[in-house]
Amino acid sequence: MGALDAGNMQIAQQRLDEAALLLDHVEGRASQALAAQLEAGEKALAAGRQELATQAFDLARRIDPSDQRAADGQRRALRLNGVLPLLADAQNAASSHDYSRETQAYSHALELDPRNATAKSGLASARVAFGDDNYAKAVGAGFAALGAGRIGDARAAFEKARTYRPNGAEAAEGLRRADAALTARGFVAIRERAAALEAQERWEEAVQAYNSALKSDPSLVFAQQGKIRAAGRAELARSLQALLDRPERLAAQSVRDQAQALLETAKAQLPSGPVLRSQTTRLELLLPEFDKPVRLSLVSDNATQVAIPSIGSFGSFAQRDIVLKPGKYTLIGTRNGYRDVRREITIAPGQESQTISISCSEPI
Repeated sequence: MGALDAGNMQIAQQRLDEAALLLDHVEGRASQALAAQLEAGEKALAAGRQELATQAFDLARRIDPSDQRAADGQRRALRLNGVLPLLADAQNAASSHDYSRETQAYSHALELDPRNATAKSGLASARVAFGDDNYAKAVGAGFAALGAGRIGDARAAFEKARTYRPNGAEAAEGLRRADAALTARGFVAIRERAAALEAQERWEEAVQAYNSALKSDPSLVFAQQGKIRAAGRAELARSLQALLDRPERLAAQSVRDQAQALLETAKAQLPSGPVLRSQTTRLELLLPEFDKPVRLSLVSDNATQVAIPSIGSFGSFAQRDIVLKPGKYTLIGTRNGYRDVRREITIAPGQESQTISISCSEPI
């Protein structure tokens, strides 16, 4: 840029052109390096070299973090330790002419890595060697479908094989593996549904979803933990809503203490969710109202002795004003020669005053 500052446009343009060429060269080398690492990773996978494959694909991701081929390669390398024993078992089975076992091993390997070339070609060869009879064809088709993840087609093929040979061990094993795959898929669906219900704060329904998974398999850790979590949140939501539905209960100090403890528990929940935040906000707005005193105007007949247990005795009067906090109270009126009067009253929060009349008017 010094040349540009000096007014030499020709030199400035030349330097800009050189910089552009350098950038193109760097980008080209990055593309070449990415292709080289992808190729090295594929060769390492084919050779069963997990460590080399992992290194190659990790480096490819560093060159281009968005490259899908590198991400797929990382996943395939991660599963290679599970694939290699199956390939070895298949090759051993082929050596002993146990084509049924060979077919099963290759199909299982393809379940872990559908792109494994050795398993693909091996399965095709094993199916040919397994035989051309109807039972063998159906079993081979079943394991091929199982390896491709087509569980419904696999079950249909194995069931068809059983019509040819009801006691066929290969068909029975295929059905067992197909059922296991369906069960695993079912648990995934339940887990996703339960997670969605939790996100919507539908805690009771989430508990039911986890219970359905535990009914099938009580050892499922995700369902055990999910049930405990959802049940706790469901109980918290019920307790908060019970206070909001009957706010008059907050007149009792013990209930206000309970409400305060619930609020502390609610604020500690992560994530909180809009429903829980709404409940806590509404309850927080209610609680202070029960600490604001209300003026109570008592109207009597100047002859009745009026008392409020736990508050005091006020004697007889025509009208008297006292101040009470919101809550439930009992007013007692007594007068010689007259039947006593008891009145249960509720001082509601949020009002400035309330008028109550109490007099003994029924002679004995």
